[in-house]
Amino acid sequence: GERQVGRRATNHHSRLRVSKMAGIVSTPFGGISLHHAAKRSKVAAQTKGRILPKRKITCAASKTADLDLDMQYAQLGSSDLRVSEVCLGTMTWGCQNTEAEAHEQLSFAFDCGVNFIDTAELYPVIPDSKTQGLTSEYIGSWLKTQPRDRAIVASKVAGRADGRLTWIPANRTSPPSPPSGGPRVDAANIKAAVEGELRRLQTDYIDLMQLHWPDRYVPVFGQSQYYVDREREAASFEEQVAAMGDLVREGKVRHWGLSNETSYGVMRHCTAAATQGVPPPVSIQNSFSLIHRSFESELAETCAPANCNLGLLPWSALAGGVLSGKYLEDDGGVGGGGGD
Repeated sequence: GERQVGRRATNHHSRLRVSKMAGIVSTPFGGISLHHAAKRSKVAAQTKGRILPKRKITCAASKTADLDLDMQYAQLGSSDLRVSEVCLGTMTWGCQNTEAEAHEQLSFAFDCGVNFIDTAELYPVIPDSKTQGLTSEYIGSWLKTQPRDRAIVASKVAGRADGRLTWIPANRTSPPSPPSGGPRVDAANIKAAVEGELRRLQTDYIDLMQLHWPDRYVPVFGQSQYYVDREREAASFEEQVAAMGDLVREGKVRHWGLSNETSYGVMRHCTAAATQGVPPPVSIQNSFSLIHRSFESELAETCAPANCNLGLLPWSALAGGVLSGKYLEDDGGVGGGGGD
């Protein structure tokens, strides 16, 4: 059965106040956390903000119990996408989860009112040449059995990895091309990444294509200090924006967004888009939780509706599981966190 979330985690109302303050639109929870995350939506219905009309549904939480939900939907930034408050994270599919389990989680999530899926060409995690791309392939084999407009599918172009992850560019074609270097976020890599994901997802368009992390030097993934001596040559903002503009005009991408980005990066991308007449980014997917709240300051101002109008898609909303309570000691010992 699914593990219950820790009883000693911070209460729902605190989370909702944080969500309203930070402008959270949708949270990519993994399948194992979906049951708990969806229960938050009942409380969310009592809050004000950019919440669209609710949809009340009943879905099978297990073989013996029904979960009564009021799923909430919100507009994603400046886009026309109406996304569920809960987004289905997928990065374990192909590593910790089989294709059948992925399909089971997808069907359960959509029965509960979720309409938003988040993947990446890098997935599954931990990255490996033997499994890379399986996550999107599993989504694709499920997606082809559904009406395409039922799902809002988000993916990501892998960020720069000099001399590493060389199999990612190689696996964008079938059969794979010879490895020639790690991924970059220049025009050629962006367009090749989209073609690879279209093939894996078995679709002719992606609703939201994100830049997973920048091509330039930026302190990300746990780093918090900027070192000038680590600056490097990088693909220009103008080149990246132009590539996204081409993909939107071609109908291969509906909207595009950023991830693991800074206020400086958001402003430069938006400025380049305005100068080139390209639709601006509509979202930003950065780490955010009750114990990692750096987004709340200048990034929240930058992305606010009155400014750049980017919706926040927080990753690691449960702080790597810490906020679920599963690492707390309980009567059953370490990791009890509320029991099974």
